[in-house]
Amino acid sequence: MKIGQVIRKRRRDLKMTLETLAANAGTDAAGLSRVERGLQNSTPNGLAAIAEALGTTVATLFAEVEDSEAGVERTGRPLSDEQELLMDYRRLRGTARSLVKLIVSEMAKN
Repeated sequence: MKIGQVIRKRRRDLKMTLETLAANAGTDAAGLSRVERGLQNSTPNGLAAIAEALGTTVATLFAEVEDSEAGVERTGRPLSDEQELLMDYRRLRGTARSLVKLIVSEMAKN
């Protein structure tokens, strides 16, 4: 799989329209469509914005490219529990984030 295919798969797994992703990433739908189809490359900043709008990182997107090229099998689930938790955690700010860290740290000790 190429990066555009990974972006499209992630977007569809999230049940997000092309237009919604484009708006959230600050780009236009036509350009994003070309990126997904491999007809156009995204800029590094554009790719970072797309990844953020998908609730992931550029590194994770490229890891999926590498995994697919290496033949690593995926579960087929849209997002793993850990990825969903990480996405939720990234939405937290300040005290809420500190509390989550404390709770997880304490629970991991038991």
